[in-house]
Amino acid sequence: MKYKIFKNPSTVFSQVNEADVRLLTVEGTTLEFECGDEILFPCKMMIAVMDLDNFEFKEFIFNNCHLIEKCAEELTNHYIISTDEGEKQLPVLNGLLGKLTDVEKIFNETRNSQNSILKAKRPDVLPYPYSKDNEYYESFEQQKKDIFDSVNCSLDVPENIELALVVNEFKYYNKVLQSGFKEAFNHYIADSGLANSRLFSRTLSRVYIGSDFCNQLFPNDILLQKLLTQAYEENLNITVSYPVLIQRNLAPLKQSINIINAFCLEKDIEIELTINDYGMLQMLQEGKFSGIKPVLGRLLNKRKKDPRLKYRMAYDTYKEKLGINNLNVEHYLNFLAKYNVTRFEFETCDFLNEIPEGAHTLHFPFYQISTATNCLLYANCKNHTVAKQELPENCPHYCSEFYFSYPKHLNMIGKNNSIFGVDKEFLSKQEIIDYYAEAGIDRLAFTPL
Repeated sequence: MKYKIFKNPSTVFSQVNEADVRLLTVEGTTLEFECGDEILFPCKMMIAVMDLDNFEFKEFIFNNCHLIEKCAEELTNHYIISTDEGEKQLPVLNGLLGKLTDVEKIFNETRNSQNSILKAKRPDVLPYPYSKDNEYYESFEQQKKDIFDSVNCSLDVPENIELALVVNEFKYYNKVLQSGFKEAFNHYIADSGLANSRLFSRTLSRVYIGSDFCNQLFPNDILLQKLLTQAYEENLNITVSYPVLIQRNLAPLKQSINIINAFCLEKDIEIELTINDYGMLQMLQEGKFSGIKPVLGRLLNKRKKDPRLKYRMAYDTYKEKLGINNLNVEHYLNFLAKYNVTRFEFETCDFLNEIPEGAHTLHFPFYQISTATNCLLYANCKNHTVAKQELPENCPHYCSEFYFSYPKHLNMIGKNNSIFGVDKEFLSKQEIIDYYAEAGIDRLAFTPL
């Protein structure tokens, strides 16, 4: 039987003499592939095929393959080869390829709410509820109420965990200058219906100023100075957040860093600065800013976070591995330590993060799904289409009035230049807080909505 290999790269991949090739067909002992390299024969071929029964790749090695036909095309070389040593391997390989024959049909049927083929092959896979994609919140306030209604007011947080408020939009900056950080914090807690929650019963001890995601939301020098002064007068620890670097913002950023460092030296304090671009590490090292402590920001603490992941095949099998990233690798931790980066910013999400050794921060209840420098909200408001994107200049902050709404069941919201998910479980389950407290989280950072 002849098996055609679909273009989906996640199910089958292959190499010849350690060069990547695209496998096209398998028919008995005859293999067909294309490759940009010139292949020397006889050759060694490796084929890895996804086993849909356990969602693991199985490798097949053919050490002695001979050329039958070669066709040189404009951009690639087309090869047909044969192997004489596949008596035991080929039946197993063909069996796995046979299971994949329905894969393309599954992908084509993805938008069919029944997902009958997928259900037949994997009855344990959660089908995506397309029928719910038409159910939206009627208003921003309704979504806000739904988010915070899930809070378990009896949640207990260990005494050693610091509570921080994230102030990352101009409406929050203005509120702080009017009433102070602590009063603004009490206002946001009451406005969210969380005044009786033990999660917020402790005293606010730190504030985050600025956004990890949007350059347009970073305060100008005068406003930054006022916010730093206000936090200092309220005896609050300070973390300043800054997103990725943009070339035109380098000079203003250096000026802001100088202001922060001068403030540190004047008041004899240390201020944290979140790093969301490796260029900032170099900038801080070259500037020798003694008052600033770099902290790894959320954009560099990369991991796949999306509420729709649970509808993917093998999600339950590999869910725990989503909580692992480069922060669980020793050489990367050593690299960060060279730049004096030892605290990392995490986000609560649909799975548990594996926290490396040390003292770290957990942001809640929102987690970043995606961020665009060319703001989609700006494009939609200015050009009436997200297809015409551009880097905002003199941004009018449409985000103070507008947001993107998503179907209720996804627990997502589009704010500023990002899409965020909401982790309701963190607000309701004591075991999640206990896990993070034991793992090394010593600070909870709350972002109001």
